[in-house]
Amino acid sequence: MAKWVRNWQTPYTADGWGGHHNTMMIKELCLVAGYTVDSDDGDSAWTSASNILVNEPGGANGFQVSAGSPREIYDPLGRFTQAMVDDECSIGLRGGVLDDDQNHSLWRIVEYLDANHVRVDSDGFNPFGWVTDTQLAGRIFKFSGLQLTSGAWVILDSPDPERVQIKVEKDSTTNCYVQIAPFGKPHQGTAQAGDTIGGTAPDMTLNIAAAKFNKHMVGLNVTISGAPTPANNGTFPITAVGSTGQITYTNASGSVEGITGATFSVQEISTLVPSTPINCGDYYTNRLRVNAYIDDGSFILYTMNQDADPDPGADTDFMSLVVGKLTGTDDGDTDPWCVAGGIAVVDPYNWYLYGLNGAATPAQISHWITYPQQHTVKTRTTAYHTLFGRRVNVLGKTPLRVPYIVMDDTASVGACIRGRLSLLRVGYNGFETLRPLDSAGTLLHWKNGMFVPRNGPNDPLPLLPPVS
Repeated sequence: MAKWVRNWQTPYTADGWGGHHNTMMIKELCLVAGYTVDSDDGDSAWTSASNILVNEPGGANGFQVSAGSPREIYDPLGRFTQAMVDDECSIGLRGGVLDDDQNHSLWRIVEYLDANHVRVDSDGFNPFGWVTDTQLAGRIFKFSGLQLTSGAWVILDSPDPERVQIKVEKDSTTNCYVQIAPFGKPHQGTAQAGDTIGGTAPDMTLNIAAAKFNKHMVGLNVTISGAPTPANNGTFPITAVGSTGQITYTNASGSVEGITGATFSVQEISTLVPSTPINCGDYYTNRLRVNAYIDDGSFILYTMNQDADPDPGADTDFMSLVVGKLTGTDDGDTDPWCVAGGIAVVDPYNWYLYGLNGAATPAQISHWITYPQQHTVKTRTTAYHTLFGRRVNVLGKTPLRVPYIVMDDTASVGACIRGRLSLLRVGYNGFETLRPLDSAGTLLHWKNGMFVPRNGPNDPLPLLPPVS
């Protein structure tokens, strides 16, 4: 079941603070989507008690929700305060005993009942309610006073078993930028029972059942410590990654043994896509309504700024970010991830998508959302229209289709169609230009980036710009 963020409202902020708020917002969205923090720049604002008021990992002290008490969250430790309402704080929930996606989202806290109970914004509540559950992990955070340093960044790892990272950064002019990268670090920590070093020197293999090794790591270094044989400890160059995830590395003195209790890590991959990051939140962002559709680590994030004019022909300030996986990709393409988005987005069908390729050396590929013409040639300019509106050939009717993703650089990449973006269907200008799909493949209405109704006929609440 897919996760939803509906009508989540951020607090008002003056010009100049948009980058701070958007950077934190995207990080918190990723956490609800199942991402985990890989690393950050060490900025104290990421973990400051003045910004992150509660960071509950779940378990015996986790939050509780009940189908019989809509919008009401219970905290067994009594950590709620009236100030959380006054400061327009937000709460994100995930996990739980049942781990039901219907309970996982982000909401603004709007009513303090007592130290153990609060209610969340009705505009953002799932119309199907909550599934009664306990031991939910959750974070309560506030934007007010949030001040990230120039260049502050955080890298988040996608949910297992995927192979992508997201980097979110606030730059020196208080914009928010996003990039993706191949999964740069493997599982780190203690090797478990059954994990081994194999092979014959100098070509040794590291066999870790829980590892996230991938072929982008060839040429990087692996560091092993705590192995029983001292010669097996050290830093070694990776020469290959097997189809089942083991890595081959060079150690002239290596020997075969079990390594339960040893630790290991791989040098971080620094390649980021696109090379010029996507601006997903600018200086003048004052207050946002936020919607997101999340499915299997992919997500569509769309925001409407308080100052935006909902007229699609006007100078709007809609901001959008899509991080997703292509389906039906070329054989051998193990990195079908792409990223797209920007600010002041009105006609997103003109977007570029920026993707990871399937080569051993990470590289950027530009894509178009488009449809193929009925030609057999393989040059993009001849075979394809880059604007899908030209494909509308029945007057008065617009098809909504899962679009092909066509490589912009066919000369060096060697293929035209790379796959399809599974989260979206595309229409034509003047209609909904993008529509998300639910997990059953059902179209969900999308207008200027906002879900209306937000979850089909049982969710009729219209989306409005935030109140001042």
